[in-house]
Amino acid sequence: MLNKLHKAGRPIPDREIFEFVQDKVSESYAYLYERDLHPLFLEKFKIWIQGSVNNGILGLNEFKELTYTHGTSQSFDCFYFKHNQRRLRILKGDFLYHKLCTEKSIHFKYLDDGILEASDFLIISVPFSDSGNTPINLEEILTECDEMGIPVWIDAAYMIMANGIYLDLNHKCIEGISFSMTKGFYGCERLRIGVRMKRTYEDDGIDVANSMSMVSAVGCYVGYEIINKFDVDYIFNKYRSRQIILCEEFGLTPSDSVIFGLGNPTISEFDIYNRGTKYRRICLSNEMGDFELDNPTLNYYDSKFK
Repeated sequence: MLNKLHKAGRPIPDREIFEFVQDKVSESYAYLYERDLHPLFLEKFKIWIQGSVNNGILGLNEFKELTYTHGTSQSFDCFYFKHNQRRLRILKGDFLYHKLCTEKSIHFKYLDDGILEASDFLIISVPFSDSGNTPINLEEILTECDEMGIPVWIDAAYMIMANGIYLDLNHKCIEGISFSMTKGFYGCERLRIGVRMKRTYEDDGIDVANSMSMVSAVGCYVGYEIINKFDVDYIFNKYRSRQIILCEEFGLTPSDSVIFGLGNPTISEFDIYNRGTKYRRICLSNEMGDFELDNPTLNYYDSKFK
């Protein structure tokens, strides 16, 4: 039964969402040169993400510099470049992209393998990529980064499908936070709809591109239409009961992120889902949705970013 489940996180194949996204992609070509669409989407997204009943983000209004990004990875790329003289720290089990992109060009060490030092910089996902829950000792880590002057970036890619996540952005160490619609809304995988929020304007590549409206008009239009139609808590609220049923069926613990279940690390059949930590994160998406396409993008992610 477990062979039907995936190691990599993928969106739930929801027919209503997929058909809506496809319709909006077709409509978007009429708005390719609509310059007001880009800032309108960003401002609307900020209101939308703060409208969650399930989760809470404190201090987001202090992050006034909003930019469109290609998913979350573009935000990470700029953060790597800005701090390339420092050593990157991430928790084991976090997004593998960080290690793959930096291990040959930037000093790298897992946070689990040594104490923080003043010359470090840190990226951490909230919800945590390896569990879908709040990272263990998150507040202690951020407080230590405050005290040591260590720059921090928050990856909130899974926030739109979670429950019970409370993130305090008032820590002065946090330079920015990134969101994505890719993991939540099926059909958006190749649209790369992301939003970066920073405290200050820094004139990096993303800032320059946004200032010249060199962003995806298709992504902005589809993203704008999604947040007009679907509540920010839509995915979690629609699929929570299905998640619980599947977790009971497969002997898993439900994650706070609705697409995941967590396997028992003492049971060997869950070992294939081990990403180097105590967790055995399993993606339930294919068993939750109401249809599935042969999606080469998702198949690629399963093989590369497990």
